[in-house]
Amino acid sequence: MIRLDWIGSISPRLRLNFSAIQIFDAVIAGIERQQQRRALARLDDRLLADIGRSRADIAAECDKPLWRE
Repeated sequence: MIRLDWIGSISPRLRLNFSAIQIFDAVIAGIERQQQRRALARLDDRLLADIGRSRADIAAECDKPLWRE
């Protein structure tokens, strides 16, 4: 088990209490976000217009790292 007690000494108000399930869920959510972004990038201009988005909007979304919503 990884111990994260040293973080409390750096910043007493910063408390990390992650379980393995929370970490796993975060990784899965990031992977799903990347898949959704790739699917958005494959849409043609007509479909993007239908959902009210432009190529620039999609490019900005696709440039985000997988951990950002």
